[in-house]
Order: sequence, then C-alpha cells, then structure tokens
Amino acid sequence: MHRFSFKAIVAGVVLMLVLLPLIAYGLWYLASWWFQTQGAGDAQLAQLVTEFLDGNLGTLALLLAGGAMCIPGGYVTARLAPAHPYANNLVVALMLTAISIGLAIGTGSGWDWWFDIANAFFTVAGCWFGGWLVARRSR
Repeated sequence: MHRFSFKAIVAGVVLMLVLLPLIAYGLWYLASWWFQTQGAGDAQLAQLVTEFLDGNLGTLALLLAGGAMCIPGGYVTARLAPAHPYANNLVVALMLTAISIGLAIGTGSGWDWWFDIANAFFTVAGCWFGGWLVARRSR
C-alpha cells in the first residue's frame, strides 16, 4: 500500500484553496455588515483592520485563524487516506505553505521569512489536528 494518496492530497489542497478565501471573505462581509449597523463605513473598517494587523496581536490572530482554517482540509485528507493520515496532511500543509510563499512573492507584498515560518507551523498544526481527529475516531 502506498504511503501517499494523490487523491487525498489534491482534495485537501483544493478544499483549502476554495475554503480559505470563502471564509476570509465571509468574515470580512460579516465585519463590514456589523460596522455598517453601527454607523461606520467600509473605510473605517479597512483602517481598523490595517491597524490591527500591523500589530503583533493582529499577526498572531491571523496565524491562529489560518491554522484553525486548515483543520477541515486536514480532516478531509485524513478521511480519504486513513492508512497514513499524518503523512498526507504534512504534504498538504507544505503545499499550502509553498503556495502562500509564492503568492506573497508573486503579488509583490514581499517575503517576510519569519511570518512564513510561523505560517508553516500553524498550517502544519491545523492539518495535523484534522488528521488527529480522524485517527482518534478510527481507534
């Protein structure tokens, strides 16, 4: 039996590439709606988010949220490859990290090596936790 499942890895990566922007847009839409109900506009929301993300707490919150959003991808990958859930999830996490670094460099936003190392850690942790949920359930 093969250690890696191409189908599981592709499904995990595709799910995360679809799910992450949808969740991020949904959170932005929810925050925008809330600000508008409070009488503030999108410009004030954008300024608040920018100021929050410029700080250390905002960066940590972004990393934690990104790691938490990787749990469903890890879960699906592990469900499709139950024989080796952690190995397949590690490949998914490394591919997502490579895509993240490529997007950061390709869009011209710069490459912050410390952020990408932390992002890789939280991505691996989120995918691993999704795999752990499946492995724990199958015992």
